[in-house]
Amino acid sequence: DRPSASSKGPPRPALCVVIETTVEAKRRGLSVAALAAVADICGGLGQAPMIDRKVCVITFDAVVHFHGRLKSGRTQAVSMLDVDDPYLPLSPDVVFLDLKDPTDGKTLAALLDQLQDENSPEAVDEQDAFDMDNDTEVAGNAALRAAIEALSQVGGGDLLIFHGSMPTVGIGSLSILDGTTPAGSPNAASPASRPTAASPFTATP
Repeated sequence: DRPSASSKGPPRPALCVVIETTVEAKRRGLSVAALAAVADICGGLGQAPMIDRKVCVITFDAVVHFHGRLKSGRTQAVSMLDVDDPYLPLSPDVVFLDLKDPTDGKTLAALLDQLQDENSPEAVDEQDAFDMDNDTEVAGNAALRAAIEALSQVGGGDLLIFHGSMPTVGIGSLSILDGTTPAGSPNAASPASRPTAASPFTATP
């Protein structure tokens, strides 16, 4: 009998990992810890992966950074600057690396290793400290929206986001309310933040 069209089964779910790489996240070790955890799951250099998926890595600070595969086998960071209307700036075939493909697996392992070196606490130098006043914005929700868009183009999957800062710029950004009571005080009410723009991730009454 001729095999049915459905015999191939459903497409494999992809995995999109979103990691904060602001100076503060680097200093606290959040970025490098998240990258190390992802490397353990996806198979670091010389290790076998624990999962069998296509994987996309997105990092963010004041803007969103995609890491696309080049023909040489290396990766190149491409920044998505429109944090108010985020989109996928590269083809899904470029940003998703297939762990079933040994070449893609090595490329992803090398990317994660490189990002750990670039985003470790030791990598925060004097210039980063000097520029920190200009690196206070965090485009967390823009990165989240871009990741959702990326997953939608490959049939869906899982999304992991590692962040320690409130999103302060772009879509769904928040700001501290003026005149609110500091958290932890006896008169403290609900979290002192409010959306500065309509958020696509929360329902409105």
